[in-house]
Amino acid sequence: MRLVAVCSCMLAAFAALTGTAVAQTGDSVTGAGTYAGGPLEIVIAAHSGPSGENPTGVVGVIVTQTNFDSIDVFCLSVTGSRAVIGLEDIFGQRSFLVVEDNATPGAGADTLGFTAAGAPGTCSPPPPVLSVVVVTQGDFEVVDEHAAPTSKDACKDGGRRRYGVFKGQWDCVSFVATRGRNQPANGRL
Repeated sequence: MRLVAVCSCMLAAFAALTGTAVAQTGDSVTGAGTYAGGPLEIVIAAHSGPSGENPTGVVGVIVTQTNFDSIDVFCLSVTGSRAVIGLEDIFGQRSFLVVEDNATPGAGADTLGFTAAGAPGTCSPPPPVLSVVVVTQGDFEVVDEHAAPTSKDACKDGGRRRYGVFKGQWDCVSFVATRGRNQPANGRL
């Protein structure tokens, strides 16, 4: 299948171009897909730290086998299965791509939302989406890695809630005291 072959090569190329491994710690959006009504194939390799810091990556748009464009990532904000990717083309025009990872791989229920050019320099708050399309072939994986607490004080006074995985303050404090060996009761950091 052309899409799979092209996507595998492009993801590897994007990782080499950006100096970023496809699998790394932090938030990420990776994958490729096409959508009904659009001749485009979209390939994404975007990464950042767990709080959106140090965003890197590229979004590729394939119109035909010989017509390819890549757009640099300037910001990434991931919340659950939704990612907002800030894009800047070679002319300095900014726009956003919103990716919803809605299903298991290959199910074709992921969505892509597009915004107009002229976007501000940040991914938060999320921009208004002008059009949304359903991915009909391919899959995008959105990974939301929560930042980890580094002190017991970060767990106190409801602070453990900001990480989204601790059952209670004791669970958060145990994670800090054991330097992450005791993973949270409701997930992994």
